[in-house]
This record gives sequence, C-alpha cells and structure tokens, in this order.
Amino acid sequence: VYKYRDNSKFQNVFDILCEMLGLISPLVIKDVMLSPTEIVIAVKDEFEAKQKFINSLHEIQNTLLIKKK
Repeated sequence: VYKYRDNSKFQNVFDILCEMLGLISPLVIKDVMLSPTEIVIAVKDEFEAKQKFINSLHEIQNTLLIKKK
C-alpha cells in the first residue's frame, strides 16, 4: 500500500501512475493498453511490440515531466 497526497492510499504503483496522469485504468497510449493485470499491444511481431511498449513508457515519462513544470 502506497500513500500519496491528501492521505490517498493505493494498492499498487499502477494506481499511483493513473492518479498522477489524471486518468483511469486501463491506460491506452498509442497502440498499447496498460492495466494492473496485463499489457496488450496490438501487433504480432515481438520486436515491434517491445518497441511500442518502450515508446509508451517514454510517452508517460514525457507527460509526467510536463505535469511537473
């Protein structure tokens, strides 16, 4: 259990990420769907799936940097 501002409690890091982004689960970033239980990427090629996953994490990172400013 993680505590956040205003004594909010979250069961996992994914919930904290959703709160910080101001979104609800599942998160859909381009062709990647992220939820607490699974990651779904709409491609069949394993290499392309890995690239899309990494790109989605990069998008999340950029969004958090913008929100921080």
